[in-house]
Amino acid sequence: MTQIYKSRWQIELFFKWIKQNHSSVQG
Repeated sequence: MTQIYKSRWQIELFFKWIKQNHSSVQG
């Protein structure tokens, strides 16, 4: 169960980073 939670947390962080990178590239 912990493994799934950890992977989900990494995905959340990954998407957050992608959004920040995308906005910085656009702006």
